[in-house]
Amino acid sequence: MKKVFAVLLTLALVFSMAACGSGSQEPAPAPASSGGGETVEADPFYDAHYKIAYVNLGASSDIFQICATRIQNNAAAMGMTADIYFCDGDAAKYIDTVDTLINQKYDGLILSHGKGEFSLDIAKKVRAAGIQLVEFDTYLVDENGNAATVEGVTSCYQGDGAMVDLLLNYVCYELFPEKVKAGEPVRMLEAMMYLSEYDPFGPRTHAYEKWEEEGLITTVEQVAPTSVPEGETTLPAILGAALAKYPVGSVDAIFCGYDAFARGCYVALKDAGRTDIPLVTVDIANSDIANMLDGNEVWKACATVSFDQVGDQLFKILAMKLHGDEMDEPVYYMNPSLITADMLDDKANVLNLDQYVPGYGDSTAHTPDWMSKYLG
Repeated sequence: MKKVFAVLLTLALVFSMAACGSGSQEPAPAPASSGGGETVEADPFYDAHYKIAYVNLGASSDIFQICATRIQNNAAAMGMTADIYFCDGDAAKYIDTVDTLINQKYDGLILSHGKGEFSLDIAKKVRAAGIQLVEFDTYLVDENGNAATVEGVTSCYQGDGAMVDLLLNYVCYELFPEKVKAGEPVRMLEAMMYLSEYDPFGPRTHAYEKWEEEGLITTVEQVAPTSVPEGETTLPAILGAALAKYPVGSVDAIFCGYDAFARGCYVALKDAGRTDIPLVTVDIANSDIANMLDGNEVWKACATVSFDQVGDQLFKILAMKLHGDEMDEPVYYMNPSLITADMLDDKANVLNLDQYVPGYGDSTAHTPDWMSKYLG
């Protein structure tokens, strides 16, 4: 009987405790599980699985692939998908691609190297659809040819003028400091093609002219290719003809506003057997690095931004917009670096320049605290 009584008493206590815990409160929701047994907190931003795209008017290349890869890697770390489109210079294809992405209701777009004649209309259309937008090396120009802005759009650039300044500072103060000290201008042969105020060659031209105005350089002659795409193929003959007019000692350096131009100029120098004129250029590619290291010691320097940094910053700015962060800057310029031949060895390439160039690609911009848990 004592055993029976003990069992009944235990059951009574159990039912009593159950009744005390069964008030009107809803039970707390069970925390999410990662599948491995551990508890995972809900993450509304990650779980939104935003869909973004990078669209480049130009063709795929080493540096643009680096940019696209960084965008995709960052996107994966934050629960997004990032689609990549290169349009091979075809404006109609570029416009059609953007229209398709708008119709497919993408959450955010990164548009690269758009042209002034249509980019403002595209930006307005994208924003009207409620899609977040970041532009790169794309000038928004109104019907009167004036620079324009669209609310909510951040325009990013390589810092074209700063790259020119890095190169000319190197030429004047590293290669020819005795001339600067004596008050003599460095004699430059310039390979450049000015297109308009609203493309990368505009700021590069104006930065170069500033050094002329200050009397630090003087241009003995400017050469230009028949067109930008033909810079590498037509400049060997064009510069070759110019070089015949300038004996050794009459030109101090060649400045190139674009590395495709520099490759054409480099062929001309080699064909003419001219190792007396150092060459510097904006932009870089693996073939440029090879030319810097081929033993002729003519191609001295490149100025460029890290396109890993470009992809990182473009993505982060877009992510901040998707997060609803306040964006104070409608325009953002990337930080360029100077890369000289003596910094490199035969293992250097566009993927590992951060191992050779101090500060290359370093940037903590646009990394708010909330983003650090995804991207560090």
